[in-house]
Amino acid sequence: MDDENYPDSRIVMTKYGSVLGRRLIHEGERQVDAFQGIPFAEPPVGRLRFRKPLPLEPWEGVKVTKSFSPVAIQLGQVGPTSEDILYLNVFTPVWKASSASGFAVLVFIHGGGYAIGSARKFGDIGICRNLCTKDVVVVTMQYRIGYLGFFSTGDEECPGNLALWDQLLALKWVKENISQFDGDPENITLMGHSSGACCVDLLSLSPYSRDLFSRMILMSGNAECAWALRHDMVEVSRSFTRKLGLSGDLSSREVMEKLRDVPSDQFALGTPNRNNPTCTVRREVGPCYDNDFLPEMDRVHIISQIQCDVSSERLEDPEDDEQRIRQAKRRLALPPHDVTTAQKYMTFYRMTDLISRLTNVEVEEISAGGHGIMGTQITPHCPRCL
Repeated sequence: MDDENYPDSRIVMTKYGSVLGRRLIHEGERQVDAFQGIPFAEPPVGRLRFRKPLPLEPWEGVKVTKSFSPVAIQLGQVGPTSEDILYLNVFTPVWKASSASGFAVLVFIHGGGYAIGSARKFGDIGICRNLCTKDVVVVTMQYRIGYLGFFSTGDEECPGNLALWDQLLALKWVKENISQFDGDPENITLMGHSSGACCVDLLSLSPYSRDLFSRMILMSGNAECAWALRHDMVEVSRSFTRKLGLSGDLSSREVMEKLRDVPSDQFALGTPNRNNPTCTVRREVGPCYDNDFLPEMDRVHIISQIQCDVSSERLEDPEDDEQRIRQAKRRLALPPHDVTTAQKYMTFYRMTDLISRLTNVEVEEISAGGHGIMGTQITPHCPRCL
């Protein structure tokens, strides 16, 4: 998008320095500013490859943020790719918010099977026209994908989930700085699509991130999906290092040191399609339990810790009983917080109106089969999903 067609935005002072963007909607009363390519972490390159993201060092002067950053390393991408991709974009109304606390904030995490995708794909002017003009501040973010974002040795050298740590740092940036863009830091909704939705669901469970937002929207994905987590990520990572020619006798530290010297294009993954048939299979990598960001806890304990309302809204036809029961089998509403034992959960689900059409046999089947709260594969949801 040609900068000459758009005037400069207002200058905004963040915790790390001032930024200047563009006024993408500059006619009429509802004008919208866009700040694209704001860094939220130190570049994860060189010795910082496969490390948790480091907070950004402040800068002096005004940083020009008028264009998207390069996208993460991946196959089948038209345009520049890079490892230096920890940037976010803020789209914000220029007019005064009706609330003294500011505009509601929507933070979006892109999908792509944990292997492809970018914030750039979702554009800028469309966000300004379709969302910001409805009194919303919108933030889109970049994060590491593929092996650069999910490689795991299963120990302290590289526990995994670097992509989730990236997202966490971006959320912290939003929490600390969004008020400067007239957003309300206490009214943040986190939204994700596909694997991005799975990340949102996992962020709602992690003790590091669950208090950084109050609502979430999941589109075409959640932590219950069979592909949401890779329980074998350590084995998958070992297989990848063997493909690169690294010896299986190396220690975790030796492996990581050698991987930091591998050319970045060797980490590119993709998804198969008609134009890219040689790409690797979908969802080769993904989040894993690491006893840190994602501690593997008892499901009843996890659910009892979620500090949200009980009700949940769904985009479905309430008259469709078959769909209703199918949804109930996969995503049951959360019980009150004082329900803390397995038997009490079962009692609650037999009583709740949400699944009143399910028989006792079906409830037992849900529990035993991994489709409900007591199942081994279930991960609970923030019940404020919209």
